[in-house]
Amino acid sequence: MKNNKGFTVVELLAAFTLTMVIVVFLFEIVLELKNVYVDSSLKTSVISKNSVVATTLNNYFKRQDISSVSCFSNTCNVGSSNITIGSNDITIGDQVISMPTEPKPVEISKPIMENGCVSVSSKYNCYIKVSYSVDSDYLEKEIPFNYIYTYSG
Repeated sequence: MKNNKGFTVVELLAAFTLTMVIVVFLFEIVLELKNVYVDSSLKTSVISKNSVVATTLNNYFKRQDISSVSCFSNTCNVGSSNITIGSNDITIGDQVISMPTEPKPVEISKPIMENGCVSVSSKYNCYIKVSYSVDSDYLEKEIPFNYIYTYSG
């Protein structure tokens, strides 16, 4: 009578191959989850910074004498101070708000700053528009930011 204890080479190779397929599949899932985490945390960070920018702009315009406003490209002169959009930060008066660099760096693109007034019933309704996009190689799509401050001129 023959004693058949143990595994054959074919059975060991089949088990090893199946194990490796499962490991590779799990590794791909972990990598994708990491990318989703980085994308989500970057979006959250950018949206949070955009909220800070909007609040700071609102407070800034309420404190300023906005009878003299001129905007061009990425800069607005408001009274005696400026608002400037850089490639990674926004300067509002003397306050600098930097975009996030962690978990991955982002850049500000497509800055637009403009102002104007419309005459309605012998009154002027004026606006200041601040607009830009935030983009990164690690974001699926760019995140737009639009802010419009209206006032009577």
